Amino acid sequence: MANTGVRNKAIERYLLTYNVLSSLGWGYALGGTLTHLYREYHKSSEPSPLTRLRQAGRSVYASGMGKFVLALEGMAIQEIIQARKGWVLTSASTVASQVFARLFVLIYIVERSVAVSPPARPVTGLTITRISTDITNVRQAQNSSGYALLVCVWALAECTRYPYYALLDLSQNKRPSTAIGRLTALFQYLRYTTFIFLYPLGVGGAEFTLFRKKLLSLDQLKAASTLEKLDTGIVFLALLAWPKGALIYV
Repeated sequence: MANTGVRNKAIERYLLTYNVLSSLGWGYALGGTLTHLYREYHKSSEPSPLTRLRQAGRSVYASGMGKFVLALEGMAIQEIIQARKGWVLTSASTVASQVFARLFVLIYIVERSVAVSPPARPVTGLTITRISTDITNVRQAQNSSGYALLVCVWALAECTRYPYYALLDLSQNKRPSTAIGRLTALFQYLRYTTFIFLYPLGVGGAEFTLFRKKLLSLDQLKAASTLEKLDTGIVFLALLAWPKGALIYV
């Protein structure tokens, strides 16, 4: 997070530590994901480069990045508190909307599994089918190549944002001509220009991952339970909500 007016030394040290650790974490996520994609791409025997890349992307979650990225984004909840306390020059509502939108994709779509209690009586074939379908949808989201795109884009964005904030803290009272001043200016440029193409790519990755949930058809909805209808409605609304960010380009 960017710095604000008057802060005591403890808060400054905390924010600097948070930004440095977040930079390292997202740097690891980006490096690990790209390394995995490179390795799996060259393992594939598919003739089409695009097919090989898509196949490589489908195993990013299982490579260990899934839980790690979730932990990183969970750590970002601190940023809501930072904004709420006035330690940074960012709206708490803006931060909260971004953090919870990402957590929605990671938890509700990618991580969510079906909690099935042992039935008190024999279950019907329809119940088994519904449980199986839900589990399949969760796995499809985890094995989506859109998830790999989403992680790469988020990591690239955060690898410019957090270092910029850390350098901003370090460059306090420094002249722009110093090494830290020049590096801060570079990351500031990257922070506000890479966003132009990273945002639509990130939305595309999120949308593709959401689509992997496979929304129920109208005929299926008629026979679905209330919980299944609610689940379909939530995912459908999420699909509509993500692209509205395109208005920032108007």
